[in-house]
Amino acid sequence: MTDPTTMLASFLSDTFFGRPQISWKALAELCRRVGTSLEAGVDQRRIWTREAQHARGRAARWFEHVRQQVAAGNSAAEALAETDGFVPPIVSQLAKVGEETGHSEQVFLRLAEHFEHFILLRRIFLIGILWPALELSGALLIIGLFILALGMIAQMTGQPIEGVDPRLIGWRGLLLYVCSLIALMAGSVWLYRWTRSNATLANGLARATARIPGLGATLQATALSRMAWTLAMAVDSGMDARRAMRIGIDSTQHPLFLPLAGALDKQIVRGESITEALQSTGAFPRDFLDAVAVGEESGRLGESLQHVSQVYRRKAEFAAKTLTAVATVATWLLVAALLIAMIFFVFTYFYLGQIQRALEPL
Repeated sequence: MTDPTTMLASFLSDTFFGRPQISWKALAELCRRVGTSLEAGVDQRRIWTREAQHARGRAARWFEHVRQQVAAGNSAAEALAETDGFVPPIVSQLAKVGEETGHSEQVFLRLAEHFEHFILLRRIFLIGILWPALELSGALLIIGLFILALGMIAQMTGQPIEGVDPRLIGWRGLLLYVCSLIALMAGSVWLYRWTRSNATLANGLARATARIPGLGATLQATALSRMAWTLAMAVDSGMDARRAMRIGIDSTQHPLFLPLAGALDKQIVRGESITEALQSTGAFPRDFLDAVAVGEESGRLGESLQHVSQVYRRKAEFAAKTLTAVATVATWLLVAALLIAMIFFVFTYFYLGQIQRALEPL
């Protein structure tokens, strides 16, 4: 039977930190190594033997599983699909396309480019929000010191501070303040993990997030870039339209596009073109539909989709920079509000309060 301590540790780890997954950077590097090796003619068994030998932690377990499956003559794509979500589904899906068409090296190299672009977008956002986040941390620190200072002032003067609960200032107040911040952060992380585990809530939250100005545009542009890129890969590999569309929609991981998979499949079965199927949903932008239509009419759908993928990639980068600017301004406003509130309190109590107390005898 599992040790209770181990069960508790596992529960806390999954609740607050989620199930460990391969990082985007490690995934991009993996795809780059595998693609380069395949392009150089290295055997799959040798590739995954090397990956299993050099992997650490949870990656070692799953890469060893892939190595064993490949050594037994099974599909690497199917083995990647059995990693319990450690490797994203898009990797195993497109790896299978590569195996069926004999273009595995191109698939992995393009996957590497895709994940490297995602890392770039994330870096743009994090760098932009770093300084405001430091300012917010500084403001929270100042508030903590202010709480401590109020307690010391009350202790030195021997008089309580009017309008302030003595239990909320001094060392006791500082401890309560720090514990409140920790509880708020832990609660936010727990709520995020719990929401992700609840499919209904997660879908509703994702839909709401997708409609937020700035953030919604970034998510949509990224999703459409990924879909166009995936469709181009599938079409160029000779995959049939139904399966290509299904993989393309799955690759978006966007709450506004994922529910359309069934309707799109029915349209394709009826014999409609990809353009007509996409247009019937009313969910795709005009320029995206125009690019698909031009590609189908000219017989160069894969090339046209690659181009529109690059266009939406640039749109995603611009939207990410815009979102970063908005988040930066919002953080600055929050810091300013906190500091103004502190200044107002100090002015009201220590200046106006002193004047009022001096006038009381009169």
